[in-house]
Amino acid sequence: MAEARRVRRLLFLCFQNRRRSATAERVFSKRHDLEVRSAGIGPDALVRVNERMLEWADTVFVMEDDHRRALARAFPAHPALQRVVNL
Repeated sequence: MAEARRVRRLLFLCFQNRRRSATAERVFSKRHDLEVRSAGIGPDALVRVNERMLEWADTVFVMEDDHRRALARAFPAHPALQRVVNL
């Protein structure tokens, strides 16, 4: 019997969640093997990243080194920081 593969969970982050991360969510959400969400790290983001999102994600994508640093400041020592990929 074939082993069922778990859907990978991707979280895309940018500063405001208006263009880059929102676009990535739209593009990758069309794939059936992925669950995709997006958020922003800035105070005026449309959807603001939170701890539950970080725990949910298998991989967290940021758009810039500044985003990675801001994420580390907001969630110091969070295990998800080990799963961050800078695009």
